Amino acid sequence: MPDVVVTAYITIGNSDDKLSQAEWARFISDVQRAIATWGGRVYFEGFARPDVPFQNACFCAAFDHDHIGALRMNLRKVRELYRQDSIAFAVIDHIEMI
Repeated sequence: MPDVVVTAYITIGNSDDKLSQAEWARFISDVQRAIATWGGRVYFEGFARPDVPFQNACFCAAFDHDHIGALRMNLRKVRELYRQDSIAFAVIDHIEMI
């Protein structure tokens, strides 16, 4: 049976300024590495403008359904490493092109 592909939106932020600029950059890199580790095919990466008070980033990628659980656990570890309260993780298994 072929793998079922799902789309995931992963959103991170540093609006509470817990992270220094260097830590924020490493946090982004570690999230990107988690996406790549679990075979994510990235469709979009977007970041807040550099002149706004809120730092955030959003990633949209497609994954084999079988990798979603491991990706979720990997992202949880990254979140904990960087002392973040949450990472938004939305998994979409049906996308309709209209």
